[in-house]
Amino acid sequence: VIESFRPGVAARVGLDPHVLLAARPDQIILSVSGFGDHGPGAKRPGSDSVLQAMTGTMQLNADDKGQPRLFPMYLIDTVTSLYAAQLLTAAVLDRQQTGNGRHVKVSLLEAAAALQSMPALEAVLRTRLPAGQPPVPSGVFTTTDGFIRVTSVTQRTFEALCKGLDRLEWINDPKFVNNEARLANADEINAAVADILTKRTTRDWLDTLEPLGVLCAPINDYAAFREEPQVKAMAIYADVEQPGLGSIPMPRQPGLTQTPQPSPLLGEHTNDVLSALGLSEAEIQSLIDAQVVQQRNTAANP
Repeated sequence: VIESFRPGVAARVGLDPHVLLAARPDQIILSVSGFGDHGPGAKRPGSDSVLQAMTGTMQLNADDKGQPRLFPMYLIDTVTSLYAAQLLTAAVLDRQQTGNGRHVKVSLLEAAAALQSMPALEAVLRTRLPAGQPPVPSGVFTTTDGFIRVTSVTQRTFEALCKGLDRLEWINDPKFVNNEARLANADEINAAVADILTKRTTRDWLDTLEPLGVLCAPINDYAAFREEPQVKAMAIYADVEQPGLGSIPMPRQPGLTQTPQPSPLLGEHTNDVLSALGLSEAEIQSLIDAQVVQQRNTAANP
């Protein structure tokens, strides 16, 4: 049983987890909330954008002027579903061993904190330990037909970049000889790299830099990402015929090879699910007539 009401609502509508577990101890019940099931803010309405604002996510994504920005996807909702799936998997495995169900609870608040544990810890430790030095040169650079990301993490990758840009003299230049020196002259070397990269296409630079071991990648939109040779070789996407939408590209589940299936329509599998639970056709029809469940005739109304 999965519910995502605010705390207390499930019990009010007759789905109290304690009552359900008492009636059937092997049930697994998942409750997803915005802020958890207790505390002064437990019953606040929560949404992805609210949690992004509250938990530091928008500040983490601030622009170069310090203006907080929303991640343009349901980031907290998505990661909460992944944590919920992990908890449910653990509960199912435990039930196989013990025969007991359980009430599993997860909140967007917890998931947002867990997702950002590394930058949050870095923010604390930055006041107690020497600050780490960012790699230089690095950044998003303009080419003749788009953008490219280049990162020089180690001395070896910096020297490889110098070779690819035909600037071997930078390797022994006192201003650029190591990352500390490059950091002190970051604006100068980043500007020099930017000027060189504007002279050729993104594809030309990738063909030059990748074989040398330079960390680099094109700045793709989703359409360009799907056309990447490695994406095609890995069969990351498959064309799925979605009723009402036609063919759409869907990524497969990581680690699995099965072709993604179309998303079911609301009520499409009502009969199948209830039949598997042991209900008769008459019982199923009574639930449909009482509007307890919905049934969709996909053949007549796709």
